[in-house]
Amino acid sequence: MIGLILTSFVLNPPEIYKLRDTVKVTFFVNGPLKYEKQVENYKILIRFYGVDSVLSFSSKLSHPILDGISIKKQGNYGILELNLGVFCNKYRIENKKKYFAIFLTGSIPDTLNKEKKINIPQEIETKRVIRKIKKIVIDPGHGGRDAGAIGRKGTKEKDVNLAVAKYLKKELEKRGLEVYLTREKDTFITLGARTRFANRVGADLFLSLHCNASRRITKTSNGVEVYFLSEAKTDWERAVAALENASLKYEFPEQKVPDGVIEAILMDMAQAEFLYESQKLAEILQKTVSKNTGLADRGMKQAGFYVLNGCYSPAVLIEMGFITTPKEEKLLRSKSFQKKIAKAIAEGILKFKEWFEKRNNFGK
Repeated sequence: MIGLILTSFVLNPPEIYKLRDTVKVTFFVNGPLKYEKQVENYKILIRFYGVDSVLSFSSKLSHPILDGISIKKQGNYGILELNLGVFCNKYRIENKKKYFAIFLTGSIPDTLNKEKKINIPQEIETKRVIRKIKKIVIDPGHGGRDAGAIGRKGTKEKDVNLAVAKYLKKELEKRGLEVYLTREKDTFITLGARTRFANRVGADLFLSLHCNASRRITKTSNGVEVYFLSEAKTDWERAVAALENASLKYEFPEQKVPDGVIEAILMDMAQAEFLYESQKLAEILQKTVSKNTGLADRGMKQAGFYVLNGCYSPAVLIEMGFITTPKEEKLLRSKSFQKKIAKAIAEGILKFKEWFEKRNNFGK
């Protein structure tokens, strides 16, 4: 019954599959999980240990096998309550690496449908929790005493990031989306506080805005690239991550960054859950922004960005051109280009929104 002890994970609403004599409740998590169960009076209570966040959920199924289900958070635990139907006589739990599933079975009399007029399909019916992109958090990178990269003409990355973020907020709000900025003026905010803010407002998508930089100006020191959180594969990806993660020095001014803090983000359970969606968001943004702005397409990339750590939604970081390259510095400090790239990013987000909602709500 007891699996691997996890430091934290996110308990999202389950997928529920209903057959005539079987109901399967599945949670997609990184496991196996540590849990305890209690069975009494047609009720199964399961307590999951080490739950960092719970998306509360309840449903009245009125099925002869499973009458209702609810999930809530209590302290550091996730509490799953299954109210069994009168014909449930057996249950089985599968605690696997990628999912936690409960199978409920029973024998329903053939006369039940006629007497109670209960229509239970013979084939599998999938009851999905509706997931939509409604709330978006835009993170203007750097700020305050952390200027970020600085161009040859003195353009500060923190200023470009904030300007584009404000334009992007307006573009997305025109489309009826609820948008928050992690900072609305030139203030310093720790990297961890940015994603905590996104989680607190219940963000459905998190986007961190940045400008790229290179000590040596070459023919390839130009263009846009979008990152999602994963292990860096190239020296360049590691270098860009190191550049953005350097903001940690402002959080630990009198000591070095704690050992393993960067590596630890790759073990984050929440981000692992949203890895594929983050990768898809990065892919769509990369193509859309490059095409609509004329910036060179440097390709979708992956690396260990601390600011993406622990975000309970699809999350990416975009490098909007090289502020250290004279030609792109001129563009990035231009209001007209800032508006242009904001519109391109907004279009990419809307394309992802369409893909996301179709995939999650229609099984595609």
